[in-house]
Amino acid sequence: MTATPRPDARPSPDWRAVRALIRREMLRTCRRQLGNRALHLADGEEVRWPPEDIERFLVTLDRAAEETREIVGLQTLPDGGSRLMVELDIYTVAADTALRRPGVETGCAHAVVTDVGWDLYRRMLRLSSPSARLISRYPGRRLRWTIRALLVFLFYPVGAPGYAARVFRDGDDPQTHFTHRPPQTFARAVARHRAEPELLEAFRQSWCLYDWPGANLIAGDGKRGHYRRPQTLSAGKARAFGKENV
Repeated sequence: MTATPRPDARPSPDWRAVRALIRREMLRTCRRQLGNRALHLADGEEVRWPPEDIERFLVTLDRAAEETREIVGLQTLPDGGSRLMVELDIYTVAADTALRRPGVETGCAHAVVTDVGWDLYRRMLRLSSPSARLISRYPGRRLRWTIRALLVFLFYPVGAPGYAARVFRDGDDPQTHFTHRPPQTFARAVARHRAEPELLEAFRQSWCLYDWPGANLIAGDGKRGHYRRPQTLSAGKARAFGKENV
């Protein structure tokens, strides 16, 4: 039997800085989200965590992130975009785990993870698409430029184990057909390793659903329906996306 190598055992100083930034923003976002909501426990009780309970959760979150990071090797990923997205996914899986350990009901844990992830994702989109907002007032053009930029960095299709996709055009609109996405592969591997399908469902309810409001946010015209995706890898099929009504 071949032992699984310890992933990312000696990250570079630059990567340690990125990881520290992600951790800081994750903890801040969790504090904000958990300080403003009731939690439903598996035994039917509804509670609000005081600050000391939230801090205990954050300690558990750190521990769960380290445990989760042991399962896959970030060093096997071919580019920085893939590693960055998997590092974010580590915290998605860890947050769901850390919420359910003290007895938070699974559906409630998924909802918290979804809200925390959207808070972070929304801020990332605001950072990644300002040039498109400033240069053009046309929603469709903003979306096209942002998608092209994301395909150069975060989602650059270098092939598995990184992102793998067929990129083509339908008129002026860029279209993609993804056949491999590292965060989804990672979430599936952790769920299988732990025999916890809840982890993949937490991923599906968050990562797989952000693109609809994300596209509307980038378009910035107050309308909806800028995004179309008939399939998803988390449902066992290839993922495709494009735009409509822009």
